[in-house]
Formats: sequence, C-alpha cells, structure tokens
Amino acid sequence: MAETKTTKKVAAEKTTAAKKTTTTKKATTTTAAKKATATKTTTTKTTKPAEVKAAEVKSTPKTAAKAAKKSLRVTLIRSTIGCKPNQVKTVKALGLKKVNSHSDLVDNAAVRGMIFTVKHLVKVEEI
Repeated sequence: MAETKTTKKVAAEKTTAAKKTTTTKKATTTTAAKKATATKTTTTKTTKPAEVKAAEVKSTPKTAAKAAKKSLRVTLIRSTIGCKPNQVKTVKALGLKKVNSHSDLVDNAAVRGMIFTVKHLVKVEEI
C-alpha cells in the first residue's frame, strides 16, 4: 500500500509539472500575439483620427451655416388645459412649459409635424 501511495504522488507531481509547462507556453504565445496586435492597432489608429479630424473641419462650418439659416422660435400662446393627451405631450416635447415660454428649434420635418399637431396652441417665427 505504501508503494501505491508513493506512485500516485509521483504521478500527480508529473501531471502538475506538465500543466505548468503548458500554461507557460500559452502565456508566451499570448504575449507575442498581443504585441503583434498592438503594433497593428497602433498603425491603424494613427491613420484614422487624422482623416476624421480633416472631415470634421470641413463639415463644421457648413453645418453651422445651415443651422443658422433654418431655425424656428416656437412660443406657447394658449394653455394645454383641456387638450388631448397627445397634444400635451407634444407641447412638452417641443420644450414649452408655461404660456409665453418659447423654444428655439431646428427646422426639420419632425419639428414641423409636431408644430402641426399643436398649431392652435403655438406661434411660430423663423429666426
């Protein structure tokens, strides 16, 4: 019996040693792969931000000019008391809270549709 226990211990130690060796090899491979990936990623990252920044610089003045040309000032002139629930929600979505409050909005189809829903409650001016 003593011999069997000793043999099992030796076998267990060999198995443990084999696992440690395998783990070390995987760690080395993983580290090499990370370095290779990091090198590729760094090259890609330096190329893309320059392109993006150039595109942002070009589009920013045009966007600002378009926004300045097309904006609306919506003023709430009547109360929402007694209105349908969807009209009350639309007024709140337009950013209006009290009578005579106003909100400056971008002129687009979505805002125009919201204004149409509550056209009897609001006054619209182009800025």
